[in-house]
Amino acid sequence: MTILLLLFHLVAWSQFNYTTNYNNTIAITGYTGSGGSVVIPDTINGLPVSRIADSAFFDLISLKEIVLPSGLTSIESEAFRACGYLTNVIFNSNLTYLGNSSFALCYRLTNVVLPYGLQTLGDGAFGNCTGLKSISIPGSVVRIGISAFSGCSSLTNVLIGHGVSTIEDGAFYYCTSLSSITLPKSISSVNSLAFGSCLNLQRVFFRGNRPNTYGINQPFSVSSGPTVVYYLPGTSGWTNTFGGRPALLWNPVILSSDSNFGVHSGGFDLPITGTVGIPIVVESASSPTSTSWTLLWSGSLYASAITRTDFGWTNYPTRFYRIRSP
Repeated sequence: MTILLLLFHLVAWSQFNYTTNYNNTIAITGYTGSGGSVVIPDTINGLPVSRIADSAFFDLISLKEIVLPSGLTSIESEAFRACGYLTNVIFNSNLTYLGNSSFALCYRLTNVVLPYGLQTLGDGAFGNCTGLKSISIPGSVVRIGISAFSGCSSLTNVLIGHGVSTIEDGAFYYCTSLSSITLPKSISSVNSLAFGSCLNLQRVFFRGNRPNTYGINQPFSVSSGPTVVYYLPGTSGWTNTFGGRPALLWNPVILSSDSNFGVHSGGFDLPITGTVGIPIVVESASSPTSTSWTLLWSGSLYASAITRTDFGWTNYPTRFYRIRSP
């Protein structure tokens, strides 16, 4: 059994070129196997695999899935660049560094959740991943690199965790399917053309104070979509424009003390007030902690005060309401 196990490991290791780092860890420098679903071993020669070196899997079109080792901390520049058939990457929780263009031109990647603990998201890391639809960036990342997601033309869902402070030049340039994005309180800088040529970007929601803008250009370009910026009550620095786009206070409130609030003509009326033109979604649920809310109405606040009516309120023993952004 011991001999068989040793042979198994030798076969697995033989697919990889590698070097030993100064700190007695292994760096993968190349791959010679047949591709498909590839599992990088946690250890080689009894030493942990901690690094994937520059261009180690560059242009490997036979690669379809990669499972990264548990002790991996660094994926370096162009490590998986142009792996055109790569559809899935299984990250580990110890990864801290993602180098420049590390997954650029991986056309078939669709959904990526980066692990919490990642600190560096390099320039062009996922540039021109034209099939990428969803990306989750943890708050442990401080800076979203230059052109990190530039040219990701299918990207529709971006989740940025609290802790990210800087969105660099062109980070989401030409993300033509992106229509809405919410930026956390921690954002302090949105740099030149960060959302340039986002042709369909309609709404950018800021949870925090007005960020600084740097560079020779504004965050949006002439060819960007009809973008409107929204900010919250209690935040500071805002004016009626940001980056050459209109900025509106997003402040909808259900007026529970209003005389129109409550049962009228068989329905439960919800008087709502706020800045004219802001987009809102009104939902209901049987509990304030529910994970399943029912859509009542979605649209823009076309007047400073409107009323929405819940005609199905009698079908439930209790009813709670909320307003959220689209």
